[in-house]
Amino acid sequence: MIREIVLHFADRGYQLSPEALQLLKEAIEPYQNIAEVVVNLFPNALIVDQSIIQHAISAMISSKYKNNEVDQPDHLPLDETPEEDDNSKVFLEQMTQTQIARVPALKILSEIPTRTPSKGNDASDFLKLFQDRFHKLRAILLSHPNVSGPIPSNRLEMVRDKQVEFIGMVSRVRENTDAILRLSLEDQHSSKEIRVFAKRNQRTVIPDVIFEDSVIWVQGKLTHTQPNLQIMANEISKPGIPVYGISPLSEAASPNSYVALVSDTHVGNKGFDESCFRRFLDFLQGESGDKRQQELASKIAHVVIAGDLVDGVGVFPGQEEELEISNLNEQYERACELFGQIPSDIHLTIIPGNHDATRLALPQPPILKDFAGPLYDLPNATILGNPAVIEMNQRRILVTHGNGLERIIQRTPATFEAPIGAMIELLEHRHLYPTFGERTPIAPEWQDYLVIEEVPDIFLAGHLHVADECFYRGVRVCMGGTFQRQSAWLKRLGIHPTVGRVPVINLGDPQKVHMLYFD
Repeated sequence: MIREIVLHFADRGYQLSPEALQLLKEAIEPYQNIAEVVVNLFPNALIVDQSIIQHAISAMISSKYKNNEVDQPDHLPLDETPEEDDNSKVFLEQMTQTQIARVPALKILSEIPTRTPSKGNDASDFLKLFQDRFHKLRAILLSHPNVSGPIPSNRLEMVRDKQVEFIGMVSRVRENTDAILRLSLEDQHSSKEIRVFAKRNQRTVIPDVIFEDSVIWVQGKLTHTQPNLQIMANEISKPGIPVYGISPLSEAASPNSYVALVSDTHVGNKGFDESCFRRFLDFLQGESGDKRQQELASKIAHVVIAGDLVDGVGVFPGQEEELEISNLNEQYERACELFGQIPSDIHLTIIPGNHDATRLALPQPPILKDFAGPLYDLPNATILGNPAVIEMNQRRILVTHGNGLERIIQRTPATFEAPIGAMIELLEHRHLYPTFGERTPIAPEWQDYLVIEEVPDIFLAGHLHVADECFYRGVRVCMGGTFQRQSAWLKRLGIHPTVGRVPVINLGDPQKVHMLYFD
C-alpha cells in the first residue's frame, strides 16, 4: 500500500512527508480521494506534509466536498488493509531518498500580489512608493559600521562648518570632465535640496556609479551657500552588500541539488530555436550526454524560468512580421506543451518578462491566467510575479526578469558581451531599477517591491539574451541566455545572443556553476 500511495502522489507532482504518509495509511477516506482534494486546494504545493493532509480530510468532511460528483472508490474494510511487506519498506526508503535529493522544499518568501490598493493614477501613490523606498534603504545604510549619526535635512541648518553625515535620495547626478561629481539629495524632512560636491582623488571614497532616485550616505563638511546647503564630500556609500561566506546547510538540506536558469524562450517568434530547446529537454530527461552529464541532470531539482516565455502580441510596432504564432493564447499553449515535457519531479518557478501577458510596469504581477491557463495546470509549476524571492534547499534566491538592464549597462562599466556587472550594480544599490521616469515604467505601489531588503544567496535574471555569471561578495549572480536567435531589437543594440546556454547552480555550494551549451 505504501508504494501505491507514494506513486499516486508523485504522479501528481507531490512529495509526501513521513507524517503525511502515516496519516494517509490510517485515514478512513481513500488516499485517491484525498489526493484529488489536495490537488484542488494546494495546486502549487511541492511537499505534502501532515497539515495539508489534515486540511484535505477536513474539507472532505464538509458539505463542499461531500456533494461533489467525483467517483469515489469503495472503502476497504479496516480488517482487510494490506500488510506492509519488506519490499514496500525498501521501496519507500529508496523513493523518499530519491525525491528529497531531487526536489528540495520550495518556500515563497516574497511575491507580487495580483491586486494592490494603489489607484495607479494618484500622486499620493507615488509619494508612498518613494517614502517606502527611502525608509527601507535608509535602514540598510544605518546598519553600516561607519554610519554613526546622520543628521536630517531640517536640522542641518543649525550646523555650521562642521563634518556631518546625511542620508538622502538622489534627485540629480552630474559629473564634469574635471572629475567633480555634483549631486542633489533630499529626505523626508524638508523640501530643500542638499547639494553634494565630491572630487575624485586619493583622499575621497566615491562610488563610480550612482543612479538617480537611489538612496546614499554622505560624509563631509557642511557649508551654507544660499539658497542651498552644500556638503563637500569625503566619502559616499551606497547601501551595498556585506561580504558573506556561504551559509552551511543543515542536515535537512541536500548537498547535491541543482537549479537551472532558463529565460527568454520567446515561443511564438520565428526566431525561437525549438531544436535547441528540445536538446535541453532531452538533457533533463536523461536521454542525452555522457554519464557525467546524465548524473548532473538527475540532480537538477528546480528550473527557474526568468520571463519572456512567449514573444507576446503587440509588444512593439511591426512585431506581427516576426511571429510564427500570432495568437497569444496559442503561444502559451505551445509553451506549455514544451515545458510540460520537463520531468514532473523537477519543479518549475515561472515569472513574467516584458513580453508576457501582464502589465509592463514594474513590479509585474503573475502572468494572467486568462491567457496562460495551461501553465497553471502544470502540476509541478509555481507561477509568480516579477520579482520574486524563493527559498530552496535553504538558499535565498532572488529572481527577476531584468527589465531595463540595457539602460543600466549604459551607465556602468558592464558591456553587452559581459553584462553581469549591471546586476552587481543593482545589488550595490539594493534596488532592481532605481531611476523613475525612464522607458522602463515603475508602477505607483504603496510599497517598493524592487528594494532588495535581504541579501540573496543567489541572484537570477535574464532579458539581455546573454548568459553570464560571477560570484560577488558571497552571492552567486547568474544571467540566463535565450532560445531565440538574434532579433531586430538585439541587432540594433549590437547584442549577439548566447542561444541555448543554461547556467546550472549547485544549491549545496553556490560557488559551483555549470554553463551548459545546447546550441
